[in-house]
Amino acid sequence: MMYAIDYSDPDLRLFINEYIKAGGSKDLECLVGYFSKVSKDEPLERVSIQELILTLPNNTTSFYTEEEKELHQRLIHSLKRQG
Repeated sequence: MMYAIDYSDPDLRLFINEYIKAGGSKDLECLVGYFSKVSKDEPLERVSIQELILTLPNNTTSFYTEEEKELHQRLIHSLKRQG
């Protein structure tokens, strides 16, 4: 994994989920705009995977991915059965 993100990637949230499932750290800090910077001296913003998970929508119609929705529903059903 390159430790930089591209907000224009339509599958960024899916990629982040795969990274987490493979054992990646939510504390990893990624550089924003690394591949599109104009000058090597241009300062780059950093964002953690945790921040991305909390703020990055899946797409324009749904904040969560289908997998995230399914996992949420399974959690609700599991908690309901225990209660």
